[in-house]
Amino acid sequence: MEIREFSKAAYDCLPPAGEQFAIPVEEEAYRLDLRSVDVVSIDPPGCKDIDDALHCRTLQNGNL
Repeated sequence: MEIREFSKAAYDCLPPAGEQFAIPVEEEAYRLDLRSVDVVSIDPPGCKDIDDALHCRTLQNGNL
């Protein structure tokens, strides 16, 4: 598996270093907050849109 640095274009989408980032209140009103959940992308290397992901948790019956 090849690991590469993010592109300059990706970094340009982030707030400046040291600046506090906050989700706008209007965004929180209609989005599901999954920040407390470990989610991983399963998109293949080189894909154009990263839109496939997995999450796994243990259910009450012990299944995953």
